[in-house]
Amino acid sequence: MALDKQKVLLGEYESHLLPWRMAVASQYGQAWRQLLIRLIVVSLIIGFLFVIGQLSRRFTVRNVHDPNWRRFISMSHQFLMLFAITLVVVFVLASGLKSVATYFGLLSAGLLLALENGILATLGAFLLVGKRGIRIGDRYRSPG
Repeated sequence: MALDKQKVLLGEYESHLLPWRMAVASQYGQAWRQLLIRLIVVSLIIGFLFVIGQLSRRFTVRNVHDPNWRRFISMSHQFLMLFAITLVVVFVLASGLKSVATYFGLLSAGLLLALENGILATLGAFLLVGKRGIRIGDRYRSPG
């Protein structure tokens, strides 16, 4: 190709370079704004969950006088808080509802297999703490 044609093509390409750079900068700006808005919304939701958890804990401390039930409710609050925060984070990171459903299906199957003994022990602990379970001051008599 002749030098004069290359010079014309170079000038043409350079004229398109500035609008392209501006378009890319605009897209980056939009992506950062969307990310910032998303982070603010997620932090507000998580903050709201913490406030609800604190209010619930205060209500429990005031109204539940049995130490076994208070401990059980405290453990339940902690578990539900972590579960709710995990749900919020997963829904924020997931691109669609289908991927969230697949993720939770695989996660629950894996956790069930991995924590089978832990789940049985937890259910046993709930039975011991329950209405007819072991209380402070109960005595144990061996069967032999």
